Amino acid sequence: MGPTQVLVAFITNIVGFLLLLFVLKKTAWRPIVELLDRRREEITSGYAKIDDMQKELDALKSDYENRLRGIEEMARDKTSQAVEEGRKAAAEIQETARAEAEKTRRQSEQNIALKLNQARAQLRADVVELVVGATRQLLSDRVDAGVDRQLVEGYVDRLSEVKRN
Repeated sequence: MGPTQVLVAFITNIVGFLLLLFVLKKTAWRPIVELLDRRREEITSGYAKIDDMQKELDALKSDYENRLRGIEEMARDKTSQAVEEGRKAAAEIQETARAEAEKTRRQSEQNIALKLNQARAQLRADVVELVVGATRQLLSDRVDAGVDRQLVEGYVDRLSEVKRN
């Protein structure tokens, strides 16, 4: 092949290439560009959705963390209230027990004082009876039981007053 033929082949190839380029531009170029543009928009839209979802996720996470802190604080408050109520209940129980013990002590003291007074009265009556009986034995002459009793009771009363002083 000669140089002219090479030149003709080269020019033919260039013309063919330009013709192919022109045909492709008219038929395939626009759809390819449109396809690439749509794909670019889809990708951009996808990234925007991802960013929006990330922002929404961050907002939800922050909201849940705030709620969790609120729940934890509420739990601490409830626990503190329960402890305080327990302390109050314990104090009330202790105070009730003290009051009951004091009431029981006072009742016991009153019962003891009553029993003591009853025992003293019984002892006094027994002493009077013994003295009256002894006096009867000594005197063998009974004047009057009522008068004897009054005399002895007066004597025992005087003894009680002397003993108290």
